[in-house]
Order: sequence, then structure tokens, then C-alpha cells
Amino acid sequence: MNSKTDLIRYLIVIDNVWSISAWEAILSRLLDNKCNGRIIVTTRIEHVARACSSASLEEDYYIHRIKPLQFEDAKKLFINAVFGPQQDCPQHLVETMHKILTRCTGLPLAIVCIGRLLAGYRSPDGIEMWTRVSNSIGSQMENNPTLEGMRQIITLNYNHPPHHLRACMMYLSIFPEDYDIGKNRLLYRWIAEGLVSEQRGLTLIEVAEAYFDDLVSRHMIQPPCVEPYGKEPKCRVHDMMLDITVSKALESNFVRLVGNQCQGINSYGSVRRLSIHSDDQGYGIDNTKLSHIWSLTTFRPSGHRRLLDKLSEFTLLRINKLHHLYTLWLYETLLNKVPESLVDLEKLERVGFTNRHDPTILLRLPRHIRKMKVLQQIYSFELRKDDVQLAREIGDLVQLQVLCVILSCSNCSNEQVLIELAKSIGRSLRVANNMNFLLELPSPPKFLRVLYIRGTINKIPG
Repeated sequence: MNSKTDLIRYLIVIDNVWSISAWEAILSRLLDNKCNGRIIVTTRIEHVARACSSASLEEDYYIHRIKPLQFEDAKKLFINAVFGPQQDCPQHLVETMHKILTRCTGLPLAIVCIGRLLAGYRSPDGIEMWTRVSNSIGSQMENNPTLEGMRQIITLNYNHPPHHLRACMMYLSIFPEDYDIGKNRLLYRWIAEGLVSEQRGLTLIEVAEAYFDDLVSRHMIQPPCVEPYGKEPKCRVHDMMLDITVSKALESNFVRLVGNQCQGINSYGSVRRLSIHSDDQGYGIDNTKLSHIWSLTTFRPSGHRRLLDKLSEFTLLRINKLHHLYTLWLYETLLNKVPESLVDLEKLERVGFTNRHDPTILLRLPRHIRKMKVLQQIYSFELRKDDVQLAREIGDLVQLQVLCVILSCSNCSNEQVLIELAKSIGRSLRVANNMNFLLELPSPPKFLRVLYIRGTINKIPG
């Protein structure tokens, strides 16, 4: 950062600083270039604000304290959150709305959270819910419009959604604070954990999408960032909402977290989900029974060997024993072969592997893949010239939707495997390198919807 600000007058805005040490780390990267640059910092913590402004207890000229909204502005914000722009509050709800706004004390986040919660209760029958929410906020928010008061409001917002949404929200406690969560990764993990219920006429991923959109509309998940085409959208959880979600998850033994400021694992009780956030010495797992764990997530950037030494204790995490497994994605692995027993996972719907050191090193699909009748997505596997039978078997995967296979130039001399593959494909085809064989096909694959082409082709097929 300092190389970009050494010769210019700059304005930098840093949002949501939680500690003096974080501020000092940022400040150390900035140079005083005598160009009268300015830095704006937002924080909820008084002593952090004073550290950022270098203000004494008597002098806080550079600290700007945001004032609560005036009643009319708070009312507009609330009505917009509940009923939409340019709408009015029905007469039968006006009195209760005024009570709620009084207890929210003009805090925008509280007003929006409560508004989103009540957006589904706008009919005359909804007055009971409005009254219950008004009473639940209590007088504490009026007398203590601070961080604790806000926690009460957000906790209320957390407790009221349906059970299936609370379970999906609780699952977000696995991810560290300020972590960019891949949307697709999250949806598939919900499905794999059994948190998404089947609905007639919809696939599980469509139901998971509906859950996600519902949580976004309730302001429980921040909307995904717009990414360039082909890149997975990322989302985040508001830090205060995540704090409450983590607290609820730990109380219910939904997950155990290790590292940073997370609560360490107790050596008693059945730990079902384990999430490791950092490289803390001992990781909090050395004295813990791990045989009950069915979900392991680690965000540690290094020191993986220590964790690998413990894998023999994760007796429920044996791939060939997971007969109810829906998704198997192993990224940046050191595997050089896919076990033949993979085809015994008859409920597997998605599978993919990548190599840790070289993304061009691909694994081969196991034989007898036709046994995996419900397989829908296959990512990043290699087909060789002697895989003609395997290419035919792909045609027996009647639910296949996405297929990503790569062929190296050295393996392209025999085009028969490519012809068989093109005949077998269902909805999505991606083939690497020379693809002139496509010009000789009598007709395109019947159900082809998406075609990714990367490599050499003399002309576009007519």
C-alpha cells in the first residue's frame, strides 16, 4: 500500500476495525508523504476510535459519533424494509410499529433486522407476531442502545426463521470471520450434510438456492459479490450475526471450533463437526476423541502434516464407508490414483479431484462407473486413448448434467474415445486440445446445453 500512496494525496476508508493492534498493523504500512492524505476509520469500540484519532479523554475532535435516526427517518427505513419503497404501513399495525421503533432507538441495523423479520407478517393476522416481537425486544434496548442491545436485536432475528433456515445459518459458524465463502461450495455442503429437504418438482440444489436467497432477504447473509463470468460468487456473514451464530452452534454442540479466538474442543461429548481455523500449537485436538467426527474442515495455511497424523482417528471419514455420501470434492490433494471402490458409493452425485502441486496432473475415472446411477457432475478427470469402454459407460449415467474431462495431445491420436464420449454426453461437454473430430459428427449430442472449448479446432462446426 505504501508504494501506491508515497507521491499522492489519498483518501482511504477502513471499515469496521475491531482492535488497536489491527489499526497499528494498517498504520505501519502507510507513509507520511506530506501530501495531507486522509484516513477514515469506522469502529464500534470507543478505545479503538481514540487510538485511531490519537485523541485524549478530553479531546475527541476527530471522533465523529453517528447519531441515531430521527423518528421519521427511522419510520421510512422500517416501512421500506417491511413493505417496500413508497408503501405505507396498514393502520392496524401502526401503533405496534411505533412501539418497535421507540425500542430500536434509531439504530439502522436494528430497524432493518426487525423489518426483515416482520416482512412475512403483513396481513391482519400478523399483529400477534408484531406484538410478540415488540415485547421480545424489551426495555433493555431502550436503556442500553449499545453493542449488547444490538446483539439482542440480532439474536431475535436469528431465532424466528424456520428450523431449516436456522440449521443452514448455524452451518456458517464453520467459516472464520471475514472469510469469503463460495456460494456453490456452501450450497453443496448444505446438501451433503442433509440440511436441505426434498421438495416435489425441485432438485436439491434448487431448494438450497431458495434457502440461500431467503437468508439473504433476511439480511442474515450478505449478498454475493458479482464475479467475472466463470468464477464462483462469494458471500459473507455480518460479523455480529456470525458471533451469535457461533455462540448458538457451540451451545447446541453443532460444531467445535479450534484456533484464533475460537473455543477449544472439550475432551468429552460427541464431536460431529470439527473446524480448525489456524495453526495453534496442539490445535486443541490432541486430547480429544475424534471417532465421532463426520465433518472435518480446516483453514490452516500450513502445518498440514500434524493434522494428517491424526486422520487415522477419524473412523467415520473413510471414503469407502460413506455409503450415504452425496459430494466428494478433493482439491489440491497428493493422490495419484482414484480407488476402484469409489464406484461402490451409489448415492454419490458430485465428484472431483485436483492435484496440489500441478493442476495439469489429472486422475483417471475408475472402471465400472456405470454403477453410479445418480452421478450428476464429474469434474477434472483424464480420458486416455484406451478409455473407449469408459467413454461408453458415461452414456449410462442417465442423471449426468456436467462433465469435465481433459485429454492431452499425446493421447489424441486415437479419436474413437472422443467419438464415444460425444455420443454419451448429456448436457455439458468440455474437451481440451485438438477437437477437429467434432466436425465429423453427423449431429450434435441430443441434450447438449453448454459447450466449453479450450484447444485447437480448424473451424466452428456448422
